[in-house]
Amino acid sequence: MTMKVFLIGYGRMAAKLALGVLQSGHELVGVFRADRLRHNFLDASIRDFFSNDDFYAIIKKYKIKEVNTNSVNNKRFISKIKKLEADVILVGSCGEKFGKDILAAPNIACVNVHPSLLPKYRGANPYFHTIKNGEKSSGVTFHLMNEKIDRGDILMQEVVPISDVDTGQTLRIRTTHQAAGMVGELLNNLDEHLIIPLPQNEALASYYPMIFYEDLVIDWEKPAKMIYDLVRASYPWSCCYTRYKDALLEIRRVGVVTYDGIVEKGGTVLNNDERGIVVATGDKNKAVLLTDVRFYGRFGNLFRERKLKKIGKNDRFE
Repeated sequence: MTMKVFLIGYGRMAAKLALGVLQSGHELVGVFRADRLRHNFLDASIRDFFSNDDFYAIIKKYKIKEVNTNSVNNKRFISKIKKLEADVILVGSCGEKFGKDILAAPNIACVNVHPSLLPKYRGANPYFHTIKNGEKSSGVTFHLMNEKIDRGDILMQEVVPISDVDTGQTLRIRTTHQAAGMVGELLNNLDEHLIIPLPQNEALASYYPMIFYEDLVIDWEKPAKMIYDLVRASYPWSCCYTRYKDALLEIRRVGVVTYDGIVEKGGTVLNNDERGIVVATGDKNKAVLLTDVRFYGRFGNLFRERKLKKIGKNDRFE
């Protein structure tokens, strides 16, 4: 039987899920772009005109029905989903909590896809947090939704390896690609009643909140690898920060280098040449090489190269 799917989400995850549903032979009866919750109708329409968003492009290409609302819990919105006779509401990125009425709207279930191996790394942006914490793997979890975010019974999981050169962006690309490949099997198994939902093990649960500025300030007394992981985890959503004299610097790219004879305190500039700026860390023989540094602010990067060259040996980053 062909399953009728209504998709709620935005960004790359929603785009990949839409393609996964279409390519699986199941029917995508409608979508709601959840990022439109942040904008009024006029603002959203203007953004669409200039948009190169993958999800929007798929909606237009395949002429998928869009249903708009100011809340997923809106009664008129829920009524429209019911009229579409959706078997499954599939969710791929949505910042709003689902109430009991929307959860009960589909014929079978509301299913969320979360980019981690639940119950680990519940919450916002597991791409960032798994890399920042030095994990060697993350994953994709499809789970039933309830009124507790990221806590519903697990339907399907697959592991996504994390390499030492992954950034938040590359991990997101591979994770969403893997999610797309899982959608068809998930819908087939739901249709044929082949899935036994598994409760999450709360003893293994971990939660990570939204990322704030304080999370991105570099502590130079940390080991070089931890600093490297923090910087690569933040890309492409943000960058990391440090203070140099009266300036705030944006740190966008770094590497780990062996540097014999380090006796300086973390944050001390060891060298500054055409390769970049070498900075001492909490390691005895490892430093970080800053290859992309920018001055914060609208006019901060005027004469950027000249300003960076003035950063000299034994200067301090705080």
